Amino acid sequence: MWKSQQGTHSSDWLRAFPISGLGQTMNGRTYRSVLSYHLGVPLFSVSRPCPVCSRVFDGDIYGDHLVSCAGTVGVKHRHNLIRDTLLDICYRSGISVCREVDIGLVDGHGSSLHPTDLLLYYWDMGHDVCVDLMGSFPLSQTGLSDFLSGRVVANTAQ
Repeated sequence: MWKSQQGTHSSDWLRAFPISGLGQTMNGRTYRSVLSYHLGVPLFSVSRPCPVCSRVFDGDIYGDHLVSCAGTVGVKHRHNLIRDTLLDICYRSGISVCREVDIGLVDGHGSSLHPTDLLLYYWDMGHDVCVDLMGSFPLSQTGLSDFLSGRVVANTAQ
């Protein structure tokens, strides 16, 4: 942890100006979690349920999950802000697009999957293109160290 804080720009978030209109703010709970992580101070002495989603993450004494919990309003807000900004850019550029479109995909149990964030009509040689936004978080327990853009699509196509 100490070595990671010596990296270039590793503590820049402490000097950043929060801009609420762009969704660049942290609520008090998130800020305490991130600052405690930065200082190496455990938030919890034992594993406790997440106050947002009620799931228990064993060994999460620094509150890693809480900062990236999908139930936290800020995470969803940032995702939706980016989605809506892209939607606005498409509209202004004359690109035919629709948001939150159910394209009829189901999982292995017959349940509908999450709708695509944006559907661009006739975008690629007359074919519709689905755009799904995903944000990665550096403190996630599973990590995305081998993330490659388009991997899921390529694996599915194979």
